Amino acid sequence: MVDFFYIDTLLKENAIVVFDDVSYPSIHKVIRFILTNRSYRVYRYLEYSGRPNELSLRHRAALHVGRLKPAKLLMKPELSIPDSALGFSAFTTCVALRKVAEDTRSFSFHREF
Repeated sequence: MVDFFYIDTLLKENAIVVFDDVSYPSIHKVIRFILTNRSYRVYRYLEYSGRPNELSLRHRAALHVGRLKPAKLLMKPELSIPDSALGFSAFTTCVALRKVAEDTRSFSFHREF
């Protein structure tokens, strides 16, 4: 997250930053933060191409979120708001994000991610 903070200050509008190892929970969380709280959009992403039994619990849960609408109120945002709603797949391994605008939020701005 700290690395992204400093990279973001260097990037101009329409620049692209790429994240690998999106299956790591910490990197996945940073990407969700960026897409939820910053002016970035998914440019491209690569999906996992392995066997389904190798998927993490997060990936398996993401497959069933749509069927559990009442349970969404009790879940963490990363389960109740699927990755697809943010513009990438639950099976993403690498994602490129495009900076669409400079940050103009107030210092107290925050959305759950």
